[in-house]
Amino acid sequence: MKNQKYVEIEINEELYRKICYIAQCKERSLDSELLQLVKENIEEFEEKHGKIERIKGEESLEEK
Repeated sequence: MKNQKYVEIEINEELYRKICYIAQCKERSLDSELLQLVKENIEEFEEKHGKIERIKGEESLEEK
């Protein structure tokens, strides 16, 4: 897929075990489950605050 970004996170052991468990229950990979959570969070945010059209400081995010 084009324009995909790689994101690395640190989480504590308990959160890691729990999200892995949830992913297994849903027959998803850990990456797929985390991506689904991100999508759901964005949808919820946009329902409350309106669609995100332009992101402040977006150019500086591309540099990271």
